[in-house]
Amino acid sequence: MSGWTGFTIANVNEQTCYIPVEEIISSKRQIEPNDRTWQTLLASTGQPSFLNSDVEQYETDFNEASSPK
Repeated sequence: MSGWTGFTIANVNEQTCYIPVEEIISSKRQIEPNDRTWQTLLASTGQPSFLNSDVEQYETDFNEASSPK
């Protein structure tokens, strides 16, 4: 990135753009950690959820259902 800091890269309207990190973290939008979509993302990427055992059971069920047999 040639010494650039404080930016991230994203695709916007099929164009690669630099987006200031401050713009991303100042957004009022929040992700609900118990949301099924978020838990599916965590399970599919293999990230830990750090939530209660109910969510861990969901991840286990998702991984078992999506693994090849």
